[in-house]
Amino acid sequence: MARRLAEPRRFIQMITGARQVGKTTLVQQVTAAMGEPVRFVSADEPALRGRDWLLQQWEAARFRVVSWSPSKSRARLGPTPCPA
Repeated sequence: MARRLAEPRRFIQMITGARQVGKTTLVQQVTAAMGEPVRFVSADEPALRGRDWLLQQWEAARFRVVSWSPSKSRARLGPTPCPA
């Protein structure tokens, strides 16, 4: 995961798996070591998430990167806790 997040191209990263196997812990550990802005959102609620929700999350992540220190140009769009 750390290698993937270090790639020059920025994509949304989705971590999937069974409950209680350490997905959130993995994401938190890897992103904490990055020292760059990340966005973490959960899509496991019963309500289906549509295209508009995904676009809203992407724009929120882009805003987070733009408002981050301009001296650090390798910001990534990826997993930070987000209120529902």
